[in-house]
Amino acid sequence: MDLTGPTTSPATLMDTGVNATNGTRSFTSAPVPTSALGLTIYFELLAHDQNSVFYDSNAHAVTFY
Repeated sequence: MDLTGPTTSPATLMDTGVNATNGTRSFTSAPVPTSALGLTIYFELLAHDQNSVFYDSNAHAVTFY
């Protein structure tokens, strides 16, 4: 799967890496500018296992207040 080319939605690859052995991982964004007040963004996780089976999470909405 090519995540670097054009997509059918406005998506941005933010990070890649390997989960901890217990399946967890965290992501910390850069500071959010005040111009983002009132905007809603959606985070979604795409992961694959050692057999290249892909798993897609539900979208999580984040609104900046």
